[in-house]
Order: sequence, then C-alpha cells, then structure tokens
Amino acid sequence: MTNLFTKKTYFFLFMFFLINLLLIIFFPSESGDTNTIKIVAKNILYNYCISLSNPLNAECIPHWGSNQGPGYPFLVSISLYLFGENLNPVRFFQMTIHLGVLIYFIFKLQKLLNIKINNFFILIIIFSPLTFGWHRYVLTESISFSLTIFLLTNLLPIFFNKKVNFVLIGIIVSIGFFIRYDFIFYILPICLLLFITQNFKSFLISSLKISIISILIVSPYLYRNFQTGLDFLPPTQIGLHLEDGPKTPNGYVDWISTWSFTNYMYANALYPVDYGNYDNIIIHEKAYFNDSQVKLVEENLNKLSNYNNLAIPKEIDNNFKEIAEYNRNNFKKYVYFELPVKRFFSLWFNPVTSLGFPGSFNNNRIDLNYFTNLNSIEKLSFVIENSYGLFFKLANFIYRFLIIIFFGYVIVKIFKNNIKKLKPILYFVSSFLLLKNFFLIFTFYTATRHIISSVIFIEILLILFFFKKNST
Repeated sequence: MTNLFTKKTYFFLFMFFLINLLLIIFFPSESGDTNTIKIVAKNILYNYCISLSNPLNAECIPHWGSNQGPGYPFLVSISLYLFGENLNPVRFFQMTIHLGVLIYFIFKLQKLLNIKINNFFILIIIFSPLTFGWHRYVLTESISFSLTIFLLTNLLPIFFNKKVNFVLIGIIVSIGFFIRYDFIFYILPICLLLFITQNFKSFLISSLKISIISILIVSPYLYRNFQTGLDFLPPTQIGLHLEDGPKTPNGYVDWISTWSFTNYMYANALYPVDYGNYDNIIIHEKAYFNDSQVKLVEENLNKLSNYNNLAIPKEIDNNFKEIAEYNRNNFKKYVYFELPVKRFFSLWFNPVTSLGFPGSFNNNRIDLNYFTNLNSIEKLSFVIENSYGLFFKLANFIYRFLIIIFFGYVIVKIFKNNIKKLKPILYFVSSFLLLKNFFLIFTFYTATRHIISSVIFIEILLILFFFKKNST
C-alpha cells in the first residue's frame, strides 16, 4: 500500500491546522494556572531554579513546579527566551506537536491494519470535541493529550503480535510525568498489558527496560526534591502557591473534600486561597451538614480575612480539620458513597463545560438555579446571547454520553463474541479508567478535563473494534 492517506484525510488534517490556527489567533486564552506556569518559567529562565517565588526577587524557594511538573514551565521558558512575553509560539508548538502525533497515529494504525481507515473514524480522532481546541490555551492539557495518543500509538504493535520499542515507552511515560503527574496512572495498565500479552521472561525484560529508562530520567528530579527539603513526589492534594513556600492547608482542603462534588464548588472555595485572597472565598450551600457548621465556618473565614497573602494559620486550619472529621464520622454514607457517585457524574456528564472550545457564559456566576429562576423572556435572551457557548457545551455533553454508551456496547460484544485480540486493549483501557477515576472521585478533582485521557483510550478502542468487526 503505497499511499496510506486519502485526499479526505489530508483535507481533515489541513482543517485541523486551519481551525486551530484561527482559534489561537482570535481566541487565545490564559487562566490562573497559566499565571502559575509563567512564574515557574521565569524562575527557570532568569534564576535557574524551580520555584513559585517572585522571579524578580530571585528568592527561589523550592517547589515541585507549577500545579503540575516542571516540564511545561520549561517549555514556556524557552518561548519567553526566544519570543518574549507573547506566548503564541507555545500555542503554535503544541498544535504542531498534536498534528504530528495524529499523522503518526493514523499512519501507524493503517499500516498495522493494512487498510485505509474509514473517514468517520478519522474525524473522531482528529476533531474529538474533548481534545480539539485546547491548543489556544497555555496549559499542560495540549501536550499531555498528544503524549497520551503517542503512548498508545507505540503500544499498538503489541496488539498485533509485533515488536514494541519499550525504551521509547519509558521515555514517553517519563516525559509525560514531567508535564502532568497523572502519567503515573499509565504504569500499572502498561504492566498489566505486558503481563497478559507476553510470556513471563519477556514480561520481565520489557518491564525492566521501561523501569531503567524511567528511573534514569526521573531520578535526578526526585533527588533534587529530596535535597531541597521537599517530598519526593508532589502531594496529591491541591496545594497553595504562596511565595513563602509550598504549604498545603491540609485541614481546609480535607474539609472541602467532604462536600465538594463539582469543580465549581472546589474552585470557588480553594482558588482564592491559592494566593491568600481569603476575602474572595465563596462556599457553596451544600458545604454545610447542619446549621452550627454555618456559623463555625463563617467565624473561621472572618478570622482568615486578617491573614490575606499569608498561609492559613495552623489554628484555623485545624478547625476545618475537625469539621472534616466530624463529617466523616457522622455522615459516612454520604461522604464515602453518595459523594463519589456525584463526583463520577460531575466528571463525565457536566453539562456546562465546553472544554477547549470557546464557550464561556456572559455571566461567570451562572448555575442551574440562576437559569431556572429567570422568566421566559429572560431565558430566551440568555439562550440567544450565549448561543455560541451553548452549542459547544451541548455537543460536548452529547459526545461524552454517546462515548459511554458505545463503550458499554463494545465491552458486551468483545466478551459475547470472544474477540481475543481486543481483550488485551480492553483490559488496558478499563484498568486505566478504573484507576484514574477511582483516584478522581475519592479526591475532589472533578473538572471534566481530567477524564479526557480516558476518553482518548475509549475512542481508539472503538476504532479498533470497528475494524476488527469488519475484518472477520
């Protein structure tokens, strides 16, 4: 097969490039995370350190690196050095990387299958509503999604009984770890995949190759953390980015984890704390388990207003810790069962997220109660004013819903028809889904963007299922 790409494939790839280019030029976006990334990047560039301290002061109080690893801030520091404060080069770079990975994936899959992929599935992988459009942001997501597809692309040969470059797998996982720490969750699914597809000797050799290369790449960073007095690995809880060091208000965070089940809940409660802006804290009404807690929380928040730009005092943090313990001891069914279920649905079926697409409402305080309390004319006016954002939010929601339905269908078909060649990838995808989602629902990381890597795997499983079904 001399030409694996059809004219339509080239057209789709060109449209991917063109639309993303327009999004970057006309809808560039930054967030609080972007600001944090820039601080670390400037410390890397000007002070040769990984820190959240003010780069102008060169104080360099050690930190793990942004709200994720130091990999993405390092990329931003290169852009700052070459192009100054304009971060569009970062956006262009991550778009180009993603385009290259998509081309490589399509090429690799068609070569392994020895057939041209149906245009419908080309559209899914290129224009997925969950991954498309992220390149306009200066955030870790874009690079992380690209590495996820690149990782699975290089694991594909194992499903076709062909050789896999395990050294490259180790490099991808290690680089991914520096970009986003959640790449750790790929380790166990990869081990499971190797265990069920190889004999024991090959399993040991393959695992050893991945382990050695990963240790060689990651260990200097872990040693640096130890030498500077930090924990080897960053805490799993969301922490503060205050200039006087990476201190996490464990009691306050623990309290939020007993009631928060949407990213909006924890964002309003935690993000103002991120830089000591305690006057901007907004606590959701669902945070209170009884009337006495309302008064207790208000008292502690009033005390916090005297400590703006400083870390939460230990005494106040302990007060929140006591409330968290009370909630866990007296409302176990809610905290340990109902809350994780709510978080699962919030992760997968958040109806108002447009993810990478431009889709913010005109009013940032809008929620379901706000909308239901509008009269008919006000509701119509709201829909007209926010039609662009509503379209992308609806499309995104429907797509996620359909993905879950089709994933369930594929699971049933694989076991009912005993499709042995697809079982390893099903186990790989399912183990990652369970591991990642279990972690998310028992913390409070309920932003839908955290499950996108899971959806990428499901998308690719559906593509493989379709071609396996039609080749038998």
